[in-house]
Amino acid sequence: MTKTEIRPDEGKLRELILYIAGRCWEHKTFGSVKLSKLLFLSDFYSYGLNGQPITGVPYVKAEQGPMPAQMMQIREAMRVDGAIAVKEELSPQFENSRKRVVPLRAADLKMFTADEIAIVDQVIEHNWDLTGQELSKLTHGYSGWRIAQNLYDPIPYNAVFLSDEEPTEYEKQHAIDLIEQYHWNV
Repeated sequence: MTKTEIRPDEGKLRELILYIAGRCWEHKTFGSVKLSKLLFLSDFYSYGLNGQPITGVPYVKAEQGPMPAQMMQIREAMRVDGAIAVKEELSPQFENSRKRVVPLRAADLKMFTADEIAIVDQVIEHNWDLTGQELSKLTHGYSGWRIAQNLYDPIPYNAVFLSDEEPTEYEKQHAIDLIEQYHWNV
């Protein structure tokens, strides 16, 4: 099996931010934390299904869960370029404020396949009523977030294949057989 190269595409990330914000910005649970989690879930779900993420941008372990490594810089550049506004408001559910990304133009979807947009739509629908804090807690349980030891360490896309379940006896024996067959030192 050959390893497929992942090529980060910040242009796709920008348009995906616009697309998700366009679908969600008026919803009571939408803010920057939720946006980052929806991006993460879309990219990693796509990687798990198709062997390729949608944007390919690197994700890192952040305090509130996974986020694109350059999220703050890209969001600020999009604000300066006039693609988005960032509306800071008090969160009705928490004492802290929330930064809501408001799209100022429609996303250019020409760079996406229909399957990619379908994955994003599925992720949005599945997590529609969850708050950013709830999604943050959920993503803290993902293996990829947990294996990144320090804040801002990268989260590898192939972590999507890690399981928290105890290996079956068959899987344990298969591992032993592979070790013996290939004379691996463990």
